[in-house]
Amino acid sequence: MASPYAFEFRPGTRLHLRGDSWTVSGLTGTHVTLRDALGRETPFETLEVLQDPTFFPILSEREMRRFDPRAVILDTYPEPIVAAALELEAHLLEYRTGYRSGEAATAAPGEPRDAYHPGLVPLQQRLQNKACELVAARPPGLEKKRRLNARAEPDPVLSEMERLRKLYREYQKVGLIALIDRRVLRRREGHGRHHPAVVKAAQREIHRQVSASSRSLKNLALHVRLSVEDQHGKNVPVQGPRSLQRLIKRLGKARRLENTASTRRSHGRRPQGVYLTLVATFPGEYVLIDVTLGDFLAIDPLTLTSRRYQLVAAMDLYSRCILSFRLLPDDPKGIDLVFSLYDIITPKRMLPGWPEAAAYPYVGVPRHVVLRAHGLPEDTALAGIPSVTPHAVVVDNGRIFVSAPFTNGCRLLNVSILQARPYTPTDKSQLERWFGTMERGFAQHLGSYLSYAAHERGEKREEEATHFVHEIESRLGEWIATVYHRQIHSELRSASVPGADLSPNDMFDLGISKAGLVTVPLGQDIYYQLLETIDRKINTYGIEYRGLLYDHEALNEFRDLPSDYGHLRGKWPFKRDPRDLRYLYWQHPRTLAWHRLTRRDSAYPDAPFSSELLRRARLIALKQGGRLHDPEEASRALDSLVRGIRQETRTFKQRRRQLAEERALLQSERDRETVLPQEPIQTPPPPPAAPAVPPAVRNYRSLDRISDDWMAAFDLEEDPT
Repeated sequence: MASPYAFEFRPGTRLHLRGDSWTVSGLTGTHVTLRDALGRETPFETLEVLQDPTFFPILSEREMRRFDPRAVILDTYPEPIVAAALELEAHLLEYRTGYRSGEAATAAPGEPRDAYHPGLVPLQQRLQNKACELVAARPPGLEKKRRLNARAEPDPVLSEMERLRKLYREYQKVGLIALIDRRVLRRREGHGRHHPAVVKAAQREIHRQVSASSRSLKNLALHVRLSVEDQHGKNVPVQGPRSLQRLIKRLGKARRLENTASTRRSHGRRPQGVYLTLVATFPGEYVLIDVTLGDFLAIDPLTLTSRRYQLVAAMDLYSRCILSFRLLPDDPKGIDLVFSLYDIITPKRMLPGWPEAAAYPYVGVPRHVVLRAHGLPEDTALAGIPSVTPHAVVVDNGRIFVSAPFTNGCRLLNVSILQARPYTPTDKSQLERWFGTMERGFAQHLGSYLSYAAHERGEKREEEATHFVHEIESRLGEWIATVYHRQIHSELRSASVPGADLSPNDMFDLGISKAGLVTVPLGQDIYYQLLETIDRKINTYGIEYRGLLYDHEALNEFRDLPSDYGHLRGKWPFKRDPRDLRYLYWQHPRTLAWHRLTRRDSAYPDAPFSSELLRRARLIALKQGGRLHDPEEASRALDSLVRGIRQETRTFKQRRRQLAEERALLQSERDRETVLPQEPIQTPPPPPAAPAVPPAVRNYRSLDRISDDWMAAFDLEEDPT
């Protein structure tokens, strides 16, 4: 068998080979000379001996004990304790073999001594001589203390002989660890003299405290005492309050008992076992997406008041580049995340006022290649915010990330979804860390900055808010392109340039040089494909959706005809934006052209409204004695509601809901203008035409134009109040 030990050839080494016992007699280069029991010498190649399956070294007991697994803890003992154990080992070996090393080949000068000569002195006499030697070497004070002890043995030599016998027996079993003096290293119990039942009650109370409100140690000690008394009565002794508090404090360190409640909950949700992490090998392999509440105030363009906004951000795990970001006034919906995916894939244009440092760095891929791949004009100035084709997105378990619009959008773009573990923000720790970086590097420089903690915020911060939300979004993009993407990141390392300090832009360029630039051919109808799909029949009077009638002249040749989509049972697929239900979209099956359907029999067919406003209109029609499913009554109620929308929303709660709907409508218009190169076919009368903007370019509409379009859609005069 092969030797499991580290073995060294040297003259005098003994070994088994091919059924015989050999002794190493000489070494010459790669050859070793072995001598058998009869004195015959045979040369062998060293490698041949080591690879022979019959080779096994003949080791002494002391050498064998060196490989005992229990001996590894010797490194944990203090050096004086180990030195005392080695000295005791030398005494044991001397009385057993006559040599302190245990072997005649390594005898020290003057060995063996006359009292321990193995050939002249019997083993029992050697043991007695060693006992006398050790007793005589004891300090005088120790011997006097033993004589004063009533239980001391009458003959210390006999007691020492018995002790040496026991030590040698243990030494043969476990090695040097048996000779450690455990009286010096008294083991300290983690919970002192407390009864095990008390310890278990304290652990249960600490475990409940992880998700409970913070309480004092005195209160916890009282609950532990009551818990023990309820379960065991007076049969289990309970220490005093101070002792219980020390026990709870000692046991609670592992649960972060003295920290805040949020820290305890976060620590309690840590995954058990070995920590693993995602490792990206090229840009776009993993994209992290998350939502957080911004620590700053911005002016709402509708109410002209300051408020906080939700920040939706996406980060490339490989390069730590920020691929897209959005500031939303209310909780984001699935459709908002769908267009965030679109922002990840498409390049971003330089906005007015940005410096030259924010331009696209022409290092990894030339600018004209990116422009040609996405169908942009040659003179388009791109910002230094890269775009990638994500292979997988890492999201949490929020409702918006498991919604149908988001999952369908990912399926359309061939993007896999990796969901993080519940209540485990460390699965997206890189993006969570960036939120803190953004707060320190960007948000704190705003006059309307709010700290993440309420007790650290200043007073009257809303008076310092001087920027509209689109202005803050523009400044945030400028900071990302000019500062964050260019600063050195301590966690970015590449095997191709070991030891180099890299920024997110540098890491992105390295990834592009290895993996190349992958683009998704987005057609002109990508906007419609990203919208939600509904299936409806095409009737003679158009299509009915949520109690409203929509129609278009392009449906004439398909009225009352079943569709060719068998799984839809004769219905036709239509597209809708849940934030703006004034239009439905339908693709002609032969020409593949998209048509926009408007409401029939409506005084305001181009007035924007949301699903929530439609729900309220149907309830109003029902309260007025109408029928809930009558399209005409529902349409009249909706027209009445959108016509006098400010008169209907009298209470603060209704007004707040209405403002949220108006903000969603504005975001819907913004996404439509961003993606669509031109307006689709419209039914007369057409709404005010929006100026053409290049595809895949995010543009900010002026506040005056928003107000004008809004008032024109309702055919209203501006309220002087």
